[in-house]
Amino acid sequence: TQAIQLDPKNALIYMSRAATYIAQNDPDGAISDYTHVLELDPRNVAAVVNRGEAYAMAHEYTQALRDLDRAIELTPREPSVYVSRARIVQASGVITDALADFGQALQIDPNYAPAYYYRALAYLEDKPANQVAVDLRVINDLNAAIALQPDNVDAYLARAEAYVAGSDLDHALADYDQAIEIDPENVDIYVKRGRLHDVRREFKAALDDFSQALTLEPASASALTNRGLVYMDQEQYDKAIADFTAAIQIDAQNSQAYFRRGLAYEKKNNRSAALSDLR
Repeated sequence: TQAIQLDPKNALIYMSRAATYIAQNDPDGAISDYTHVLELDPRNVAAVVNRGEAYAMAHEYTQALRDLDRAIELTPREPSVYVSRARIVQASGVITDALADFGQALQIDPNYAPAYYYRALAYLEDKPANQVAVDLRVINDLNAAIALQPDNVDAYLARAEAYVAGSDLDHALADYDQAIEIDPENVDIYVKRGRLHDVRREFKAALDDFSQALTLEPASASALTNRGLVYMDQEQYDKAIADFTAAIQIDAQNSQAYFRRGLAYEKKNNRSAALSDLR
C-alpha cells in the first residue's frame, strides 16, 4: 500500500499486491487491483486473465468469461489463455465447451503440456457413470503431459487416480512410486499410496507409508485416520483407537475418525465408548 501511495501509476505494484490477495484467498481485493492495472493499461493481457481467474475464484463466472473472451481477442494465438478459459468454463459446469477450448489450445501448440493435463482432469470429471474400465482419453492425455514434463508430479497422481478408477491397481501403484521418487517429501502422496496398499491388502506397506507421512508431518490427521483403518483391518484395535484419538485431537470435526473409533470400541465390547462416538 505504501508503494502504491508513492507511485500510484505503477501497474507492477498493483499486479504484485493482487497476487498477494489471491494467495490470501481474497478475490475481491485482487479484482480491484487488476481493474486498476487495466485502467492504466487496457491491453495488459496478464491483468485481464488474472482478473478473470479472480472472478472465477469468487464464483462470478459471467464476469470471468467476459475477461477471458477479451484476453483471447487480444492474443488469439496464445494457448495458455484458452486453457484458462477452459478451466473457468469447466468450473461453471459446461464440460463440452471446456473440452473445445483445451482442443483449441492444442491446435495452436500441440506441445503445450498444461492443455493435455487439464483436459485429462476434465475427462475424469466427465467420466460416464457406467464406465468401469480405464478411461483411455484420460490416460492418453496424461501420457502426453508426462512425455512433455517428465517431472510433473500432479500428472502422475492424476494418472494414478484414473488407473484406480479403472481398477488397474498395478499401474496406479507404479505412478505413485514415480511421484514419490520425484517429490519424496510430499505427505499427500504417501497417504494416497498407503490407501492403495491397504486396498491391495498390503498392510505392512500401507503402515510404512502412513508412518512416513507422519514422520514428515506429525499433525497429519489424514495419515493418522488412515493408519488407524489399517490397524482395524488387522484387528489391532488398541492401536487403531490410539490413532483415531490422535486424529480427533488434531481435527475435532473428523467424523470418520469418530465413526471408526466407535467401531473399534464396539469390537472391544466397550459399548458406552462406542455409543458416545457413534451417536
